[in-house]
Amino acid sequence: QTADRTGLAPLAQHLAAAGMVAVNTTHRAVEAGARFPEPVADVLCAVGFAVQRAGDAGIAPGEVVVVGHSSGGHLAALAVLGGDHFRAACPYPPAAIDALVGLAGAYDVRALRDLAEPLFGTGPEVDPAAWRDGDPLAWARKGTGSTSVRVVLAHGTADADLPVSMTTGFADALTAGGYEVTVATVPGADHHSIYSAQVIGPRLVAWLGAG
Repeated sequence: QTADRTGLAPLAQHLAAAGMVAVNTTHRAVEAGARFPEPVADVLCAVGFAVQRAGDAGIAPGEVVVVGHSSGGHLAALAVLGGDHFRAACPYPPAAIDALVGLAGAYDVRALRDLAEPLFGTGPEVDPAAWRDGDPLAWARKGTGSTSVRVVLAHGTADADLPVSMTTGFADALTAGGYEVTVATVPGADHHSIYSAQVIGPRLVAWLGAG
């Protein structure tokens, strides 16, 4: 299950070729007028769709994993850590999520205020509650979700868009919250190659196969 836009389609195909059910999804975009928490609810609804569709095809349910890159990593993290808090009307039944894979995710919204503000529609001074709700670091530190959820975080050493500390800081918060976290810094990978099937595909297949 991938929680991002169509850029992750080749990775989904790689996972499918390895015998996994992979569904590449979209969500309502800020550019089209979506505001927090609508995109997070879309991710949760997409997970329900994927699980039901697999069941309808006669596939026995296994580990349910949400994968997200960059802003998709932010939304995926909120969907996994916040769970029912963000669930909205959806034609598919809720599905439990077993693992999160974040690829160069944008986890610290306050450090990325200029990028995050369009999602919230205002600044943290005006709506601090929304900014707290939309902060994966805050959810990680709470440890209120299912700490049985596995988390895999990867970041490229050549990422010029988001620093590696964005991932390592999130990993530290998750660990403090009681989550099992695996972190990988990928030599030479940048912000876009980190989600390519060639770079992360084999690692991801090995991680998921170990679950």
